[in-house]
Amino acid sequence: MNASGSETAADREYGNKVMKTVIWHIFPLILVLYIINYIDRVNLGFAALTMNTDFGITPMIFGLVSGIFFIGYVLFEYPSNRLMERYGAKIWISRIILSWGIVVILLAFARSAFDIGVLRLLLGIAEAGFYPGIVFYLSLWLRGRDLARCMSYLYAAQIVAIIIGAPISTLILDHTGWLDMAGWRWLFILEGIPAIVFCLVTYRYMTNRPEEAEWLSDRERAWLIRTVKAERESHGTPVRRTPGYFFSRLWFNRLWIAFFCEMACGYAIVFWLPQIINSSSKDSDHTVTGLLIAVPYIFALACMLLWAHHSDRTGERKYHLIIPWFVAAAGFFLSAVISSPALAVASLSLAAAGMYAGVPVFWAIVTARVRKIDASGGIALVNALGTLGGFVGPSLMGIFIARSDTAAPGSGMLVFSGFMLIAVLLTLWHFRDGMAESSLPLRTLP
Repeated sequence: MNASGSETAADREYGNKVMKTVIWHIFPLILVLYIINYIDRVNLGFAALTMNTDFGITPMIFGLVSGIFFIGYVLFEYPSNRLMERYGAKIWISRIILSWGIVVILLAFARSAFDIGVLRLLLGIAEAGFYPGIVFYLSLWLRGRDLARCMSYLYAAQIVAIIIGAPISTLILDHTGWLDMAGWRWLFILEGIPAIVFCLVTYRYMTNRPEEAEWLSDRERAWLIRTVKAERESHGTPVRRTPGYFFSRLWFNRLWIAFFCEMACGYAIVFWLPQIINSSSKDSDHTVTGLLIAVPYIFALACMLLWAHHSDRTGERKYHLIIPWFVAAAGFFLSAVISSPALAVASLSLAAAGMYAGVPVFWAIVTARVRKIDASGGIALVNALGTLGGFVGPSLMGIFIARSDTAAPGSGMLVFSGFMLIAVLLTLWHFRDGMAESSLPLRTLP
């Protein structure tokens, strides 16, 4: 700082150097954990390619056991995050990772659809608090500008998890079967083991807070503690609002319902796309199905990163959310009316790209809206209520497929197109009332 108290170029350079050291030390582990987490959350969709036949699981039952995960996840998200504040990230995040790894491995020993449903509910409870816990942990280490960039990479990690997990899961499905155990059982065992391993890695290498960072010099540590504390205090004393406060606000209900619609559509695709592609392919090799699934998500990843970067560069939010979500609605509509299986899958790829491209922009809008009220409470409520769409979407898809007597949901996709149109209309309403601030950067790309 100079004599007037303003930041000099040398101060900025030093601060950026310290933050680069911090990010490179703490973020790679978090990114790996998030990829493992998402693979373990959605691998049921790949196991279903053979598991459903073994257990005689109907489309409606599969939709329910897929989505029931989110009931446990939402119910236990808040208390889990409070416990992390008490015990610290090293212990609590390690506990979360160990818990979900054990439950994923136990799925390999299920004997009925009922067992699968119970274990999926337990998996949601085990994972509860992981995502908000990671957000809270990063907030202890990073400035606001750095946190925004790193959080955008976590969204990208979801797509990377599918790009990696789809071919790996189907490869396991087709090329295991050891000890007279079905390939889908080995899928859960082999994909649950990394969580157990990284529980130990996390406990060994994660540092709770800057005060304990022995890998920083004394000067770097003092600068980090001072900077993060000053930034936190600059926002004033947080005011905690009750859920009733938020539910009484029309703008809040518009936001969480829009996110609910997007999540319902997104998880319907994640859990059902393997079976949809497999049913439309003449090749019975599940590994080929896994590779085909990775293609639309590679496209979605590129679209999300480029679109969010463009929104940051232009500072525009309204159309950067409405356009991709309208494209998603069009993709679902086309998949319902097109008879060609290949074109229908291509339409679903368009829908996935539109949904993912809009999500970072949506959260920039939400954060900008609630930051002057109760940022943590508002964001947590929007996330929790929206996540319930993860139960509704797969369940509805199961009903549509059951009615069509085929793995292609056909006209049921019109409902998901309608969901995305509702999200678009709610967004338009939100902006019409002038309630969407747009100054928060996404910083999706460095």
